[in-house]
Order: sequence, then C-alpha cells, then structure tokens
Amino acid sequence: MRTKYAAAALLLPLTFVMGLSLMLRAQRTNPSAAPPGTFDAVIEQNHGDLFNLGRQIFRGDTFGDERFWSDTLKLHQAIGGVRFGGVGPGVSPATALAVGLKLDVDQVPRNVLAALANKSIDLNDPANTLALINAKSVIGVVPFGGGGGQPQTIGLTCAFCHSTVDDSFAPGIGHRLDGWPNRDLNVGAIVALSPDLSAVANLLQVDQTTVRTVLNSWGPGKFDAELFLDGKAFRPDGKTAATLIPPAFGLAGVNMHTYTGWGSVPYWNAFVANLEMHGSGVFYDPRLSDKTQFPVAARAGFGNVRTGGDDGIDKWK
Repeated sequence: MRTKYAAAALLLPLTFVMGLSLMLRAQRTNPSAAPPGTFDAVIEQNHGDLFNLGRQIFRGDTFGDERFWSDTLKLHQAIGGVRFGGVGPGVSPATALAVGLKLDVDQVPRNVLAALANKSIDLNDPANTLALINAKSVIGVVPFGGGGGQPQTIGLTCAFCHSTVDDSFAPGIGHRLDGWPNRDLNVGAIVALSPDLSAVANLLQVDQTTVRTVLNSWGPGKFDAELFLDGKAFRPDGKTAATLIPPAFGLAGVNMHTYTGWGSVPYWNAFVANLEMHGSGVFYDPRLSDKTQFPVAARAGFGNVRTGGDDGIDKWK
C-alpha cells in the first residue's frame, strides 16, 4: 500500500469524500435498501465496502509520510519534547488546540472526557498531548511504534487538513466532520516547530530561518501548495502566497476542481500525497520539469517521482 499500490490507493479516499454527499442524497430520495439476494444488493454492498475502505484510508493512512515528518523534519520531537528524543517540554493540549488541531470526541477515552468536563486535567501538560495522540484522538495524526506506551514517530493523513469537528463538546473537541476543511489549522506554524528544516531549506536553497519566516506567514487555514514547485513564498504585493485549504467533499462530477486548474481530484490526491505530504508512491507530470515556471520542482525531479521501498528512492532522506 505504501509503495507500488500507493497511487491506486489514493483513489479510495476520493470514493469516501465524494460518497459522503452522494449517500446522504440517496438516503433522502430513496431511503429503502435493495432486496437481499438481488444484484442491486450486491452493488450496494460493493459501494459500501469501497466507501468504508476509503474512509479508513482518508482517516488513518499516512502513505509512509512519517519518514518525512518524523525521520527527516523530526516534528515528533517538537510535539513530544524529551519524551520523543527532543529538547524542551513539548506541545501542550492547550497549544495544540490553539494552532487548530482537533480532537475526535468519539476517540477520546471516557475518563479523559470526564476530566475535561470537570476541568481536572492539566491542558498545559505536554504528557497529556502524547496520551491523546496514542489514543488516536488527534484528527489526522497517527502514532507509530514506541515503547512504554509512547509512539516513536508520527505521520499525517488526509484528515489532518480536510477534517474538522462540530465543537459539540468544547471548541476544537467534537464529532468529526470529514471532508470539511480545517480553517483553524495553522499548518505553517506547526511545521515551523520542526527541529530540523534543513531538507526544506536545501530544496529551496535558503536558510532555515527564512523557511520558518515563510511558514509562520501563512496563518490559520492556509497552505502554499506551490512553494515546493516555484519557490515563490510571497505575492507581488508582499502578502503570503498561501491559499485557503479547500474542502474535500461535494466534488462529484467536478473534473478540474483545484484552485490552479492543474487536474482532476485523483490527480490532486496524488500530487498532495507525494509532493506535499511526502508519502510513498508514484507521481508523474512532465509540466513540473519546466525550469522557468517551476525551478524548484524541476531541480528536484518532482515531475517524475517514484519513492519508497523497492519502487524508488526517498528524495527527502
């Protein structure tokens, strides 16, 4: 799944997020299920299986991007502090919520919810952030390995940017809303916490201080998808080139849905998973070999990426 089949697997989250609106629409117009044993029932079962698999991948599959976020940037050390082999105390739940991370109320342990309700839990203790990550309560953040109940690394999923919550329990804590863009999420500020941004700095041919300045300029709910392609961090008027995180639902029948108009939903899924999240898979677009328009992408070979396992090399190692 993380290597030769990764590109194909990227289509399944699309099945899920597009299916959200389609299934709700079908329930309103035709609430009755097909009779058991009929061909229509087989079709409905297959659709349901694909939907559930897409949901599982959308919520929980990192496509191996933990190798970038943890092994390369060491973001897990900034979040977990000394517990993850880093320095300093780490990130507290209060800070995590302040930068837009969301908690799935259905995944938070009952005793923790009770403690949150009566305010007997310390939201300034980074150890509680680790406990929530281990419980897989932090939407889009997946822990891997570790001993003594502590994860060694973390990876990020589609849901990190493209899911939020309904705030039914408290601000930032509630039932998850998959496909809704997380417009509270300060992606740049979170990535800027990484102890080692040398890989990004080398790619852009600048120093790490400049990288952090650029990341902190994005602001909540924004992401610069073209930074790794053209290296242009700011618009001609001096404002950030980052754009709003788009929704991932309601795109059925929309073939050129991206803000740039570069391609279809499957194209954009592969683009983000391979070039932005730096997971393992295959991505091909010869347009990114244009040294004039996309100097960074052309220099890095992003127009023909085959990363991970036996299928190629990891450009970010």
